[in-house]
Amino acid sequence: MLSGTDALNQIPANAIDKIEIITNPSVKYDPDGTAGIINVLTKKGKLKGHSLIVNTNISSSPAYGADVIYSYRKDKLGFTGSINYRDIKMDFNSYTKYSTEFSDSITGITSDSVKVVDREGLFQFATSSAKGKFEYSITESNKISVGAGIRNFLFSREFESRINDHYSTPGQTYERSTNGFNTNPTSIELLFSDEQIFNDNKKHKLSLDFSWQTNDGKENDFVEVYNSNPLWQEVSLSDTLQKAIIHEYGQRTRAELNYQLPVTENLSLEAGYTLRIDLNTQEYSQFYTDELGGSWLKYNNLDDKSEYKRNINAGWALVKGKAGDLNYSFGIRGEYTDRQVETENDTFRFDYDYMGWYPSAALSKEFEGGHVLQASYSSRIQRPRHHYLNPFPHLDDGNIAYQPNPRLEPEYSSSLELNYQKSWGPSFIAIETFYRDTRNEMDRVFQRRDDDVLVRTIVNQGHEIKSGVEVNVNYMPVKWFSINPAVSIYRTNVEGKDIYAGRTSSSNDWEFNLVSNIILPTKTRLQLSGEYESPNVEVDGKREESYWVAAAARQEFFNRKLSVSLMVRDIFGTRKREGVTYSNNTVIYSKMQRDGTIFTLSLSLKLNQNGENKRGERSRGSGDNGGNMEMDF
Repeated sequence: MLSGTDALNQIPANAIDKIEIITNPSVKYDPDGTAGIINVLTKKGKLKGHSLIVNTNISSSPAYGADVIYSYRKDKLGFTGSINYRDIKMDFNSYTKYSTEFSDSITGITSDSVKVVDREGLFQFATSSAKGKFEYSITESNKISVGAGIRNFLFSREFESRINDHYSTPGQTYERSTNGFNTNPTSIELLFSDEQIFNDNKKHKLSLDFSWQTNDGKENDFVEVYNSNPLWQEVSLSDTLQKAIIHEYGQRTRAELNYQLPVTENLSLEAGYTLRIDLNTQEYSQFYTDELGGSWLKYNNLDDKSEYKRNINAGWALVKGKAGDLNYSFGIRGEYTDRQVETENDTFRFDYDYMGWYPSAALSKEFEGGHVLQASYSSRIQRPRHHYLNPFPHLDDGNIAYQPNPRLEPEYSSSLELNYQKSWGPSFIAIETFYRDTRNEMDRVFQRRDDDVLVRTIVNQGHEIKSGVEVNVNYMPVKWFSINPAVSIYRTNVEGKDIYAGRTSSSNDWEFNLVSNIILPTKTRLQLSGEYESPNVEVDGKREESYWVAAAARQEFFNRKLSVSLMVRDIFGTRKREGVTYSNNTVIYSKMQRDGTIFTLSLSLKLNQNGENKRGERSRGSGDNGGNMEMDF
């Protein structure tokens, strides 16, 4: 019921036995996306008693938020609850240039169209939620948990565009456009889980997990375009004034059954079944107004309704064991996906079903002196979100629109890694070599309609291969100073298909990030961090370099129960997104950047984080594994 950050915040340091970072997750986990797993193993008996965490923060962006996390564990009963609120606003500006070449097949005359769009706007993200979960041990071998949560979410985007359209013929036009988008859905979630241990053997167990989530909200999308003079003064109201309202509601169900059987002391079998059901409905209405800016009128003939349905049935089996100093795991996961998108009025329907196989394998061997060798392989899938599939368009302004693609297919990737690690005390070095092959990549394309509107959509157009090496070092020469540099050097090769058929690109890329910490005798922690990404090629263009620097300071009080932190993000204002996209006969150069450096002040209060009881005595534990939390990162 907690996010990854909240869950980590709740666990006291002395309750953690070890932390596993899994970059190539096994078939036990969903193959969706490219994220890894952080597996936190806790010590037995260390999470008993009361625990309370209160966090508040305020930023210059502006943004502010607060959350409270409370937990109680004693004997057979456990409870975890949280409430939080966040409100983040962020100014941004962007510059986009669309250059299109036209050729008249009859006259043979070639003409150019150049459209320049300058935008200034504001993003707002706000969320409030309340969650709770009860755990109860019916017997020493059976534990159930029940949870519920409610969340309200707001996302809005408002910006003004200055659009300069320049044609070889007939001339040059100026427009000012105001665009607004906001959505405010509410979601409710219910959870249930049951774990049964057999014969007092914690490695022989059966677990059932069930979750159900519903959401309901409306999207409002409007655009107003004004004809302007070269000084961007409004001359007249354009006839392009449109608004769309989308009422979206749906539900998501997940049921998972997992079984673990120890065959011998060094060999175990695991298997499981997962059912995922996603249902989403969108009711679409479009409105317009006259040139005098009167009340909004509805296009009755454009009302429509879409239904999105997706069922995933997955089964997996995994063998884990140890032969001497060699640890190994081998598994296979099979998933059958049935997806359907249909509309009510234009009788559009697209069915897509497929069977996917996702194997995984891992080997690791530890040598004397803290040397470790690892090898792993996994196959994964990136599924298109339902917002990419529901067919109703969105207007960016009077000249640019976004059109989802109901025929969009998933992209697939295979990842092979060979790693070396060496640790000495609190320091370590890790060297990872990797090879990642991604097929059927989802990429943006632009197409110009007959009415000169540029339509942006997403299609499967690319095949990308990345191979390289990453070196990560954590060096602590003294207790009060540590430095953690990481560098990744890799080769990128991309190849297009369909409208990009025959297009290939390659580049030598590198990334670097650095985190350094200083701990002063006054319990003050100082941190400096930074990141650099080199230019990178894509099947439809290239992305320019990106870099930023941040700094933070934290002061602890009252035996670490209260901490005050100050963070400065993007100190030099260099963080941006810049690149060039080639689509058909159109070249798009874009640059987007948020305004200014952001300062954030945070306060965190932690009570009874050391597992103390009312007498001030620490809870005793055997030190063996008492539980684990797993979360995506």
